[in-house]
Formats: sequence, structure tokens, C-alpha cells
Amino acid sequence: KDQAQIAMAGCCPLAAYTLRRLARGLSSGREGARAGFATAFAEVLAVLVCVPLTLAPDILSAFIEPVTGSFKAREANDTYLGQLFGLVAIARASASRQKNEGGNSKKKDLGKGKNDTLELLQKLLEQIT
Repeated sequence: KDQAQIAMAGCCPLAAYTLRRLARGLSSGREGARAGFATAFAEVLAVLVCVPLTLAPDILSAFIEPVTGSFKAREANDTYLGQLFGLVAIARASASRQKNEGGNSKKKDLGKGKNDTLELLQKLLEQIT
């Protein structure tokens, strides 16, 4: 949870609470809830500039409980799906941020976004494997 606190250090308490609740909701087994939490998580990450997207996977790791041997098959499935939906939400937030920033940035700043995207993709792949 220390990494998540670092990721959310620049956020107000309400934003940090919102991210924590949305991340936990991603592993919900209720019908349709996971998709709703993922959409909300992506939208919040897209507008919260206080959270660097390269640190967003740390939020998922901190608030989605890791699968252990004591998990029932259904609980493990919900957790894995929650992690996957969370990673997709982070990718969607990244695309949304780049789309929003793309219209306002100058040509010389465009290369910076590519490096950020590569770093984010590397972190997402590390989370999956």
C-alpha cells in the first residue's frame, strides 16, 4: 500500500478515497459491476492529473487483494478479472489523456507522450505476467 500512497500523494483525500473504492470494486462478482467500476476508474484516472498513470498499476496492486491458496475458485476468478479490467481501464485512461493533451501540445512535446506510453505498457505487462 506504500506504492499506492506514493501514487496518490498529490491528490486530495476525496480523490484518493475514490480511487481506492473504485480499485476495490473492480473485483466485484456482481453482474455488471466490474464493467461499471472499470469505466469509472478509467474516467477518474483520465481527469486526475495528480496521479501519474505509470503509477496507476501500483494502486491496483495495493487495493485488489492478491490471490492466495485459501481463495475459492470463484473468488480467484473475480480477482483475476478485476486486475485485468483495471489494467484495461488504465490503458483507456492513458489514451484519453493523450487525446485531450494532444490538441493542446506543441510539436516538440509530442515525443514525450510516446515514452510515457511505453513505460506504462511495460508496467501493465509486468502486472499481467
